[in-house]
Amino acid sequence: MLRYVLASLQELRLDGQPLSGTISKYGDGDYRYVGQHDANCDGFRALCSALAMSRLGIISLRSCHLGHRAVKLLAQSIEGVDSLIHLDICGAAIDEDTLERVHRALPSACTLLWEAPTTDTSDSDEY
Repeated sequence: MLRYVLASLQELRLDGQPLSGTISKYGDGDYRYVGQHDANCDGFRALCSALAMSRLGIISLRSCHLGHRAVKLLAQSIEGVDSLIHLDICGAAIDEDTLERVHRALPSACTLLWEAPTTDTSDSDEY
């Protein structure tokens, strides 16, 4: 069902949602303090599968508390989505290698927005 819906969408904004199961440090939903990034990527994996067959122009996953695993799944799914012109993953807790992987997956005309998270990731196993 999700695949059919995404086929007709041009823009997807899911900002601020912990899509990859990121757990807050104290289990209270306060993501200023991250305990574990990408604790459960099942739903995000399904979303990425649908994204791979989409014609989206804009994807915004700003402040979704994504980690390396989720962003790598995203990079695999958007490879070949030639309609993509804007991707926002600001706040994703990733390193330069993962960021480069995303760059390589994007169409040449696509704008990528990313900045490091402003959360405490000191106890996180991802960053």
